[in-house]
Amino acid sequence: MKKYLKLDDFFITKLNVNWTSNVQDIEENPFIDYEILRNPENNREFGMRLLVQTQTKSDPGKPRLHIEAEISGFFTFFEDVDENKKQVIIRINGATILYGILRGVITSTSGSFPCGHFVLPSVYMNEILPKIDSRKKKSLPKKSGNKPGAKARKKTSAKTKKVK
Repeated sequence: MKKYLKLDDFFITKLNVNWTSNVQDIEENPFIDYEILRNPENNREFGMRLLVQTQTKSDPGKPRLHIEAEISGFFTFFEDVDENKKQVIIRINGATILYGILRGVITSTSGSFPCGHFVLPSVYMNEILPKIDSRKKKSLPKKSGNKPGAKARKKTSAKTKKVK
């Protein structure tokens, strides 16, 4: 089996776990979002930020867990790979790796709450990520004469490039 991607490091950048009855239902449960960054000085180095929001189910008015978590990971490709292949691998594998780490952190942390531990559901990133990308495209402001997404592409000139 060929190795393409290595997780160099990761950091939990946000972890809010609340036991509350004062929370609105999340429409997508879990709600997942992501952002990919790239080192402009080394085309094999990427960063990824993954955000997850979820809540446990309970009867109306009864307390439940509401969880917001964010993790950032830094990845390196072992060798130079075709750009299109890199984009697929960093999205699918990067998100899968970071989501798996968050599952363990959330399970461990939630075990101290009155409801007991909560395990994030398994997700299939090949299905989830296209839905996230579609949601993002719909929320981009449209400018006359510009193609959808043109505004997002202009941001790529920063020191750390954001990948569409």
